[in-house]
Amino acid sequence: MSKAKKPAAKPFRLNDLQKTILGGYEDGDFAYLGTMEWKSFDEFDVFMRDRVSDGLLRFVLIETLDLDESEAEEAMNRISKSLDQLNDVFGALAALNREQMTRVPGA
Repeated sequence: MSKAKKPAAKPFRLNDLQKTILGGYEDGDFAYLGTMEWKSFDEFDVFMRDRVSDGLLRFVLIETLDLDESEAEEAMNRISKSLDQLNDVFGALAALNREQMTRVPGA
């Protein structure tokens, strides 16, 4: 009895919403990613880490992985929440910087 062949995994491609994001990120410098395909999401993720090495872009594309163009408002909400969190981090770093600037050397 012959074994049935396992169907080939569907290649991973960025969705239309992500392609729109790519067009607006860094003046479209990464728009070429919208024309590519990978064997799987894992292969895409490795590619983004190793070859593109832009953590913010990788984050945004992963955050919008499950959305399509009709869900742009949800994408904006997710990005807005992330901006709030980044502003909190920025504020903490600014406070640390101010503290370091006001320290008396050798005290």
